[in-house]
Amino acid sequence: RVVREVGHRLAVRGLPVGVQDRGAVLVHDDHRAEVTEILLDGPAGLGKTTLWAGAGAGTANRGAHVVASSPTEAESGLSYSGLADLIADELPAIRGTLSRPQARALAIAMRLEDPGEHPADETAVARGFLAALQALARARGKLLVAVGDFRWLALPSLSALDYAVRAL
Repeated sequence: RVVREVGHRLAVRGLPVGVQDRGAVLVHDDHRAEVTEILLDGPAGLGKTTLWAGAGAGTANRGAHVVASSPTEAESGLSYSGLADLIADELPAIRGTLSRPQARALAIAMRLEDPGEHPADETAVARGFLAALQALARARGKLLVAVGDFRWLALPSLSALDYAVRAL
């Protein structure tokens, strides 16, 4: 088993997960103030998705608000579909807390508004996504951003997510 912690990053690599007698691993530490990122890595069929879903449900049961995206290969070419999965339903409730350019950029990127002659600016989208996550965390208390299978997350969504994680 390889479990390591680097800063706020916890990596679980190459583990059979989901079934205890096969070496299942569930990481939970009530004394840790915050976990920024949990990475599950390994070959297909080990149960990473099962653990990911269980961790999300368990976190929600402990009072956190969960926003999730499970991108597939078919979505990998859709620029901001991952961001739409995460916050499109939340945007109406938090839009008033975002700057107008950031809120508009998010709405355009997620195809909730027509861009007109001005497409969404990637910097405004990334900063707006960060501000949206911060607004959700303030409004809901605890917030879990869960993304399954990063390899299918389109680059624009991945870039905005990377920016937000680094800034948090």
